Amino acid sequence: MRINTQRFGEIEVKDDRVIRFEHGIPGFEHLRAFVIVHAQQTAPVYWMQSVKEPGVALPVVDPFALVSDYSLEINDAEVEGLSLEDQADLLVLGVTVIPEDITKMTVNLAAPVLVNTKKGVGRQIVMDNMRYSTRHPAYDGLMHALKGGNAHVGAHAQG
Repeated sequence: MRINTQRFGEIEVKDDRVIRFEHGIPGFEHLRAFVIVHAQQTAPVYWMQSVKEPGVALPVVDPFALVSDYSLEINDAEVEGLSLEDQADLLVLGVTVIPEDITKMTVNLAAPVLVNTKKGVGRQIVMDNMRYSTRHPAYDGLMHALKGGNAHVGAHAQG
């Protein structure tokens, strides 16, 4: 499948790499299909690119690589619809905000994006716990992850 994007031009993506969001994601409820794009020049920040809207590409990171004690606090109802049979198929992403001053970048740890990489379905959930912020400072964690070689989104997420 070919996808037109503003950020990456036209890209070729295998159909089985498309992630479907039954209800969209907050702020983009009308968009239901995304792919994860690995751009070498921005790694370990990856992009959740809309299949339908060329201008919608959300920067995402592996929250576990940035915050060593990050943990998911979710219940069965929150993962319902992902058809998750094996924990190894779960990809967790944090949507980031990257301002002009990259040292001020933040990641949303309170509302991670969950993806069943085997089934190609995703959902953004909002954790009830007030432990995590929607604007957690991310720059230092990102630099630490880069130095330690622990900054990857996972083999299943390649576009």
